[in-house]
Amino acid sequence: MQSQPRAEHCPHRPRYGPSRPFAPSSWTLPSLASIFTGLLPHQHGANWSVPLDSEPRTLAEIMAFHGYETAAFNANPAYGLRGWGIAQGFEVYGDESSSLRHNLAAALAGRTLLQPLYESTVHYNSFDRRDAREVNRDVLRWVQTRSSRPFFLFLNYFDAHYPYAAAPPFDQHFGKVSDVVLHRAASFEYRGHVPKPPAQERASLVTAYDNSLAFLDDQVGRLLQVLSQSPDWSNTFVIITSDHGEAFGEHGSYGHGVDLFHEVTRVPLIFFGPGIPAGRRIAALSRTRSLFATVLDLALERYTPVGRASLRRYWTPLFKPEGVDDLVLSELMTVVSVTTPEWHYLDYATGRTELFRWQTDPEEKVDLAENPQYQATQRELHGLLVERLKNSLGPWHGSDYLLAVTRPGEDLIGRGPPTGKRDLFSRNGDRRVGASQAAFPPDKSPRPRRPLPSDQELINSLPYQ
Repeated sequence: MQSQPRAEHCPHRPRYGPSRPFAPSSWTLPSLASIFTGLLPHQHGANWSVPLDSEPRTLAEIMAFHGYETAAFNANPAYGLRGWGIAQGFEVYGDESSSLRHNLAAALAGRTLLQPLYESTVHYNSFDRRDAREVNRDVLRWVQTRSSRPFFLFLNYFDAHYPYAAAPPFDQHFGKVSDVVLHRAASFEYRGHVPKPPAQERASLVTAYDNSLAFLDDQVGRLLQVLSQSPDWSNTFVIITSDHGEAFGEHGSYGHGVDLFHEVTRVPLIFFGPGIPAGRRIAALSRTRSLFATVLDLALERYTPVGRASLRRYWTPLFKPEGVDDLVLSELMTVVSVTTPEWHYLDYATGRTELFRWQTDPEEKVDLAENPQYQATQRELHGLLVERLKNSLGPWHGSDYLLAVTRPGEDLIGRGPPTGKRDLFSRNGDRRVGASQAAFPPDKSPRPRRPLPSDQELINSLPYQ
């Protein structure tokens, strides 16, 4: 890629970030749900047709309990809608669920008549889609009317999603993109496992993505420039990350939500704010799921019991990595993966496995799973994966995520989560997956666990369902 998200527009602020951060899944809903709860997908259960369960406490709920004003602006026109559970705990949640544009787009007439007309005369994007300029406008309106309380603000931009149609002049920032490519991207022809396009066509698609990143980077910078004039700026932490990466045929698929190769799970992660050292990178593996503990640690300090899981420990003097720091898990309904500093192991529901030595093969081109020399390594990684999953705290709301890990005597779905006393540490002393969430009482109030009727129609139309 020619461009990556940057934070260069942040005036006079230290910047710090991991060099190897990974997302817990390769598409939006489970990944964001993990950020907001600190849980893996098989624990929180959010998937293609099931919203985030109401039982786990979300970041917004905990921050609101501690007196923070909470607001979110989500431009994702599908899984960003409030019915999918991400809105839990936000006093203000800006999405498209009540807009005329969204309801027209969800209707049959909108999909069959208005959308084709919009694409042919105005823009290749969906006509109900908000770009970063509109999100920033809504944020600044909220900033002008908010109270004097400390605030927790979440923004989810959608500009780096297909069809990668950046607004002018960024639509030509790294080069002009073929109209044929934009039309095919808008028609979801580059989604999932598709026939390999010609090299020139793929290059044009990558350029479109880079143009979109450049536009988004510019808009994030503009927003931060305005916010930096606020009297609260000197006491504000900013975290920039992503819910997933994007594939462009590296392993035969395009887009995201199809597999768990590193091009779709490795993401940017940048911190800046008071007390954060400038210009450093975290050398160890890190996970965006740890942002649950990190945000609480930075915002609540001595009031939070989750400091040991916070990423702040990486920039604390005399920090020593623990065993849990050398392992990252990611999950889809069809595959589970484990990444260590040297290896990436993938276990599929079909029984197939893949093994890459990603430190020396960063593009994961050489699969070592069938090589007799690495069978012991593969067994060891599978054992680490199963052990970590077995030691993840219950309740498990999405056991189907564990379909891929099925070996004789290792039926995790039938076995279920640990029961009895919720010991937060495994036998080897590592904090169990979900230990940060376990520090807060679950919400037992009955709430429906299904999407809104208007959202269900969108589910049925999603190309990657």
